[in-house]
Amino acid sequence: MSCEVPASELDATTLAYLRRRVVKAVSADYTATCTDDIIEATAPVTVTLPAAADSTGCQILVKRFTAAGDVTVAAQPGEKIDYDDERTFNLDTWAEAYVSDGTKWVIIT
Repeated sequence: MSCEVPASELDATTLAYLRRRVVKAVSADYTATCTDDIIEATAPVTVTLPAAADSTGCQILVKRFTAAGDVTVAAQPGEKIDYDDERTFNLDTWAEAYVSDGTKWVIIT
């Protein structure tokens, strides 16, 4: 008996979870997608998370990897990250992970 599920029967979120983790370096403002795994901010930027309603179960980690300037993580207009519209950080090598519950982004680290 096989426990394998054909790729054609997996949804996009499951396929994204099963693939290798990828680090995407950004040096300009960037709008994330659920195919983004780890976003490394190499300059002062704003990373905007995708719409929570379209991203249930999606997890995105954002890491500040720069010595100058702020990195801001923002929700889509009208959405929240926990109870905030956005979060701004200026600590070296700061990282925070977010997961969508379908209505908002929840901080998990």
